[in-house]
Amino acid sequence: MPPSERSPLLNKTAVVDEAVPEELDDDLLDLPSMVRQTAYLVDNPKIHVATFRFFVLAAIFIIPGAFIDTVNSFRTTSAAYSIFFVQIAAHWAGRAMARHLPKRQVGIGRFSFNLNPGPWSVKETALVTIAAKSGATGNLATNALAMVEVYFKTRVPAAAAIGIMGAIVFVGYSYAAIARPVVSYDPQFSWPSALMQTALLRSQEEGDRSGEKAQGSESASFSEVDGERTVLPDNVIRKKSPFESGEDDGSSDILKANTQWGRDQETDSADNDSLSDIDRKVPHVHVKATKSDSDSSDTEAEDFHNGWSTQGVFFICAAALCLWQVLPEFFFPMTSSLAVLCYIAPHNEAVNFIGSGLGGMGVLNFSLDWANITSSVLLYPYWLQVVQFVGFVASAWVLIPVAKWTGVVGYKYGLMSNSLFTGDGLPYPAERLVTSTGAFNATAYAHYGPVHLGAQRSWNMFFDYAAYVSGVVWVVVFGWKQLRHSFANSRQAQGSNRFDDRLNRLNRVYHDVPTIYYMVMFLLSISVLGAVHWAGYLFVPWWTIVVALGVGSIIVTPLMWMYALTNFQLPIGTFNELLYGLLVQNQTTKHPAGAAFFGCVAGNAWYRAQHHLESMKFGFYTHLPPRLIFLAQIYGEIVGIPVNYISLRWVLASKWNYLTGAATDPLHQWTAQSLVGYHTNAIQYVVLGPARLFENYPLLPYGFVLGLVAPIIVYGLHKRFKRSPLRLELWNTTVLFSSMSHFYGNISTGYFSKFIGASIVSLYYFRHRPRLWRRYNYLVAAALDTGYNLSLTILFIVAWLGFRAPVWFGNDPRSVERCFALN
Repeated sequence: MPPSERSPLLNKTAVVDEAVPEELDDDLLDLPSMVRQTAYLVDNPKIHVATFRFFVLAAIFIIPGAFIDTVNSFRTTSAAYSIFFVQIAAHWAGRAMARHLPKRQVGIGRFSFNLNPGPWSVKETALVTIAAKSGATGNLATNALAMVEVYFKTRVPAAAAIGIMGAIVFVGYSYAAIARPVVSYDPQFSWPSALMQTALLRSQEEGDRSGEKAQGSESASFSEVDGERTVLPDNVIRKKSPFESGEDDGSSDILKANTQWGRDQETDSADNDSLSDIDRKVPHVHVKATKSDSDSSDTEAEDFHNGWSTQGVFFICAAALCLWQVLPEFFFPMTSSLAVLCYIAPHNEAVNFIGSGLGGMGVLNFSLDWANITSSVLLYPYWLQVVQFVGFVASAWVLIPVAKWTGVVGYKYGLMSNSLFTGDGLPYPAERLVTSTGAFNATAYAHYGPVHLGAQRSWNMFFDYAAYVSGVVWVVVFGWKQLRHSFANSRQAQGSNRFDDRLNRLNRVYHDVPTIYYMVMFLLSISVLGAVHWAGYLFVPWWTIVVALGVGSIIVTPLMWMYALTNFQLPIGTFNELLYGLLVQNQTTKHPAGAAFFGCVAGNAWYRAQHHLESMKFGFYTHLPPRLIFLAQIYGEIVGIPVNYISLRWVLASKWNYLTGAATDPLHQWTAQSLVGYHTNAIQYVVLGPARLFENYPLLPYGFVLGLVAPIIVYGLHKRFKRSPLRLELWNTTVLFSSMSHFYGNISTGYFSKFIGASIVSLYYFRHRPRLWRRYNYLVAAALDTGYNLSLTILFIVAWLGFRAPVWFGNDPRSVERCFALN
């Protein structure tokens, strides 16, 4: 797409080249630099992908992941199931299977397959990862099903429960078809998380090549099929590159992995015959070398690469963080929240409140815990992280002290709490507001009085409402030209035929997923939901499901637009539950659990659609057939959803007394905090209803007005002051409001450290060391996340074995921050 036809915001939010080298091929001009340096610019469609090995390994990695992620939602702390661990372990396991499985053809009736069709390839690794990413997760319905059983003594039968769990997932997958024409094929939508996974895959392939040279073994790469080196015809891949002609302009170390093949251009007749179909289908594509970046980092980046392979960088970073995390998570918790002000005045209550990151404002508070920093500092654009930090400062460093030490806020109780309170500041007995039939107890409400929220919780809700509306309005006003162009293109051509960049041209050899597949999936899903509703286990009026589906169809494209550019995912759960409360507030009978089930349908319409298209983009970068990705995701859900249900039944059977409050877990792990949150929202939005909530907090509805007006104001200022150094088009109100809607009462540490880290990586290195940033940024992000999750797994086992961290200066039981006066 010509730059003139893109929206201003798209040009400025996507990470693009500072200067496009003159020698760059026309089909590379539209690809952002980070995509050119990370994605595979070559392909071999003959590589085996959907093999027996794939189905076996996918099931092996899905089952424990689905169990762990479901169980984790009922625990206070837990060890996450890392998709990067799956990607690494599956690759090693696949190579082992390729070495040891017999090369035997197995027949089942008229169907047959080979147990071991050839060397393991990174394409198989990618497909296993996609299947696991789909199935080795929790399910939004598990908390709703648990809540209705724990609090309202209604057990949903297994068939109905699994039906709900599957239907809400596949509704989300089917809704991906709505946003797909806009965000899936346009090269300017980079999908940072998909790039990160691709970077890890590249490092794995590089490690394979290094190992083969050392051991004389082989594996299938993008240039290899069935153990034979192949070269695709020039009209598929390239013309002779500078690497073969002896020319090297300084950037060959970056492009070499994308253009180098097993041997030079000569191919035997068998190769050419076997690839004749590809020759006819794929248009002319070739590669030229690019100029080196005109900055002082060229030599540094080349020297760095000469000393360290990408695989070596990955494992060093992962191992280093795995070891480091033992300090903040176990032995030296002080490093998780370095409260400088508390060191100066450890017994001053006001100073402690200002400086503490664990129950205070977090001013001048630093964190060395990756759990508080996260890979977002490497994935998010710098402008987005600046806006997020501004939102944090406004909420935690401005509004909190105003609420605490001035008379602006009348209700002073529960400032740093998200619980419900009485007028005297006591915990509100919400369970007494519900009768045995689930109806509202007006007598109890009259006795205890209105429900009160802490000040921070109230403005969190206000900005939550603003963020939701702003997410739609911002995309419309700033991205209207791009949206209109994308939808117009989708009517003229389909899929990768709409764009002429290298990646789209290479992927034309594969059949896209037909829209009819998504339509059939949607019809089957709503049929299942209808059957469950008819059986009486959906707990909502049927017409509210229609509303939920309608809302999901409206928000999926604007929210996907933002996520594909920035990796920013807008939480929408609170709005969905509020919407349900508004819909049913005048109903004579309504089940409190209805909000949770309504939220499952409306929420998954966005979350699973985003998940589906992100995996599709990962497959796009690695040249997987889209229909195989579609199959892999369905396979992952078919394996994972029953495991989700079995895990739920195990938790309810073995931890029932902890979940109901009849007993207290001595380790304080089985607290079911998310379950309690679902119940609180059920009371707040369904039992009490929005009318009573807004009666006590009349300013809350104006959050919707702010979300509507703010993007329009910013757009007007941007049009009026286009050359403003403030870059007004980057001050995304959705990101700002979402940051201000975050509850900082429990943890306000890490945000200052994240801003510093972002300034180093996403500002300094991106601008002044661009080649180094492009090559290693996503790789390091994947490595650090892998090391973190591995460390959590090890520490989880250590805690399970009964080991306890020693008490010393760095682990003071009174306060790990040494904020001893903090109340």
